[in-house]
Amino acid sequence: MGLAAGPDAIPLPDSLRPAGAALDGATLAVWGAGGVVLRDLDARRWSAVMPGSYGEGGAIADVDADGAADLVLTGPRGLTWRQAPGWREQVIDPGVAARDVVFAALDGRRGVFVVHRGGQLRFYDAPNRGGGAWTARDLYSFYSAVDQGGLLAMDMDRDGREDLLCGNYWLRRPAGAGQAWRLFAIKLWSEDPLAALTVWAALPSGDLAAAQPAKSPARLAWYRRPADPRQLWEERVLDTGLDQPATLAAVPGAGLLVAERGPRGRVLLYPANFSKRPRLLAQGWPVVRGFLVQGHLLAVGEQAIRWIAIP
Repeated sequence: MGLAAGPDAIPLPDSLRPAGAALDGATLAVWGAGGVVLRDLDARRWSAVMPGSYGEGGAIADVDADGAADLVLTGPRGLTWRQAPGWREQVIDPGVAARDVVFAALDGRRGVFVVHRGGQLRFYDAPNRGGGAWTARDLYSFYSAVDQGGLLAMDMDRDGREDLLCGNYWLRRPAGAGQAWRLFAIKLWSEDPLAALTVWAALPSGDLAAAQPAKSPARLAWYRRPADPRQLWEERVLDTGLDQPATLAAVPGAGLLVAERGPRGRVLLYPANFSKRPRLLAQGWPVVRGFLVQGHLLAVGEQAIRWIAIP
């Protein structure tokens, strides 16, 4: 993907102030105030500049199974769909406010999971290729004093079905359509309304790492997987002074990578066994969203994207 070529920082279009980003193969989507842009990482060029205003939540994937990746985004118009290749915006649900949008399949139907207003887990079924409306299914209501957020799909109980991590909990996917999702606590972060908003990383050991992307100072913790994952997980706090750690990723053979979205803008690499202090890879460059690509962090900043080598 040409990691060594070109300038260290590649400017975003001047009109864009990024709120979120997603990666699908060699296509990077960045959105926010000022619209959406796509970057072809192989061809090293921006394309498909689309006007609009969007919030943090969004995803890129081939939701309608036509062979081309689409965009589902959140913003003032609610939950919206930009369908490739024409990119005309269609409103899915004008009432949705969500930080999380995750493409998935549920009961054989393609669509997206969202967490509406930090309290309602919902799935939207995408229309068939022939057209039609998206349909909503409410799956679980969080009765919590704090917002829950930070969706990650993974098989928590190793039954062959992808479950969901969200906020302080994981939710077990039922075996059949129409059956209830079950909720189990992993952690107990509830000191303020933003405390349970979470960014997750699955570690090679089967353990988990979690951080608070909306807080500064923010907590980073390691969770040991219990014999029964339905029980509360053992917590080891690794750091309590992070500045909006919005990117968290396990780096095979190297450790745990954290990138801050706040003004400190540090990129930190914690050793795999967490026995030493983290290594500082970059600072002063806030990362809206980062992705691991070929031994580098592809970091989307406030005005540019940048490749940061991971030793």
